Amino acid sequence: MQIKICGLQNTEDAKIVNEAGVSYAGIIQHYEKSHRNVDTDTAKRIIAALSPDIKKVGVTVSPTLEAIRDIEAAGFDIIQIHGKLPFEYIDMINIPIWRAFNVDNNSLSAEYLKYKKIEAFLFDAKLPGSGKTFDWELLKALPRDEMKEKNVAFILAGGISSENVEEAVKKTSPDIIDVSSAVERADKKGKDAEKVREFCKIIVNLPEIC
Repeated sequence: MQIKICGLQNTEDAKIVNEAGVSYAGIIQHYEKSHRNVDTDTAKRIIAALSPDIKKVGVTVSPTLEAIRDIEAAGFDIIQIHGKLPFEYIDMINIPIWRAFNVDNNSLSAEYLKYKKIEAFLFDAKLPGSGKTFDWELLKALPRDEMKEKNVAFILAGGISSENVEEAVKKTSPDIIDVSSAVERADKKGKDAEKVREFCKIIVNLPEIC
């Protein structure tokens, strides 16, 4: 199982993530409502500071095509889209897409499985970035067999922490775990190195039954 640390805000966060050896790092773009949102120049500096082995994910909400082009040009490997994603945009996007769903019901649209550019479905809480979980039972209806057949990964986000990640993995068996709020500093101005290390250690040591 792979780990994504989301909401990086500065190059110090990049160093912390590099040391943790995670697979993905998320940087929020073009979504000023989030306190983790950074401008393009800052995003480029963070990307440059990240290890080449870590995939860089540009996280955004209902982006315009102009915002998508900016994210692509910044050097991201993947774009993670919450909110609205018109189907006609999909073929216009030049990097792999993670389609995010903010779950308060089982809102997965099977239509997205038709598009090869969509490499993952990510399921988050109703309010993304809130640090709150949602009812994982809602995910039982996912077409996991079809997702596997089409190589669409399953990513679990939304209030995941060191305290609940083992239960979350046992109940949902995700391909990737996404964490942000639970590994932040108390002042919310970046990641806490010790919290990141603790979280990653728990994932590594999870029993195989998870």
